[in-house]
Amino acid sequence: MRIFFVISLYFGMFFLVLVGRSILHDGAFDDHIADGEKERKTNYSLQLHFYERRPYYIRYNDYVYGVIAQPIASMLNKMNISFNWVETPISKQLELIRENREPICAVGWFNTPERQEYAKFTRQIYRDGPLIALTRVMDRRIEDSGSLDRVLADSNLRLLLKNGYFYGSYVENRLHEYNPSILKTNTSNIGMMEMVVNGRADYMLITEVEADDLLVHSSIDRNDFRKVHFKDVPLGNRRYLICSNMVGDDMIEQINDGIVRFLDISGDIRYP
Repeated sequence: MRIFFVISLYFGMFFLVLVGRSILHDGAFDDHIADGEKERKTNYSLQLHFYERRPYYIRYNDYVYGVIAQPIASMLNKMNISFNWVETPISKQLELIRENREPICAVGWFNTPERQEYAKFTRQIYRDGPLIALTRVMDRRIEDSGSLDRVLADSNLRLLLKNGYFYGSYVENRLHEYNPSILKTNTSNIGMMEMVVNGRADYMLITEVEADDLLVHSSIDRNDFRKVHFKDVPLGNRRYLICSNMVGDDMIEQINDGIVRFLDISGDIRYP
């Protein structure tokens, strides 16, 4: 009887060990599956929509670079976030975001309460520099380091603006206050520069990084122009990635982490 009892006890303990190992193994396996599912949920290729606009987004064959595009691509690569660039007309981008049919983001948009109702935003990725004026080199009516208010108050100076473009709250408020002589156009920045140099307008407002790029890469003689800085014009608009709601919160958090770690941001300001 004693021998039978010992044998029974031995096999009972052996059985408990097997069951315990099975439970532990199954638990570890379940954890592994859960981790795998979590990884698969975020392991998709993010569509990154842009429209070509020098010097911010420039397409060369299948490569996209520029003042905004290149740091964003570098950051996403460092964060091991798979993405692909998709060139899309600016008028179509918000429509795709609103439709929310797939996980997509668009680069360089303003964050507004209206857009927050149907989209997600990352942290700020860029901030425009202060607007400057481009005028003819021989036209000395606009002094450098002077006041934009003084220029706008001069009704003899014709300001060239782009139709539908938002020049920032500071400038827009002063345009409303001073009601300067304004000529509006749908042409490109290069076309606007040609209008200024040909005397159809006296000056245009543009960021300095755009002006420098145009003066280098356009066929227009840069010696025909003079850049004018204003002492009273602040930094420009903040820009963000705007994403469809199908982009998971974990992906937004991962992108935000990359923005903090890898983009050249000081406080809430990023300089070109």
